[in-house]
Amino acid sequence: MTEMAASSARQPRLRVIIAACIGSALEWYDFFLYGTAAALVFGDLFFPRSDPIVGTLLSFLTFGVGFVVRPLGGIFFGILGDAPAPNMAGRSFISSRTRRRIVAASGAVLRRSASRSATCLRPAPLRW
Repeated sequence: MTEMAASSARQPRLRVIIAACIGSALEWYDFFLYGTAAALVFGDLFFPRSDPIVGTLLSFLTFGVGFVVRPLGGIFFGILGDAPAPNMAGRSFISSRTRRRIVAASGAVLRRSASRSATCLRPAPLRW
């Protein structure tokens, strides 16, 4: 009976360890892809009027700001999600607000790049 209790206690811990490893791998893969795109594509795409070297440096600056601010945002929104105020719904409120802001920022980047040079990325108009 004790072996069974010990093995059942290890299962959630192993599951958490595997999930953390997968999440960490995906996050670092995301940074790898963005770093590669910053070096090869983003300088010309987002800063077409500047010198190519300056455009690449500006895209790496954006990459660096995201690298530094991401943990700070995690701490800030983690505190808000764990200790909700009476007018907030806790984690679900913070999660929905975060997703809305991510979608809005992605849409703004897409609109800016589509209006400048990347016409293939321009979103198609919705027709009902």
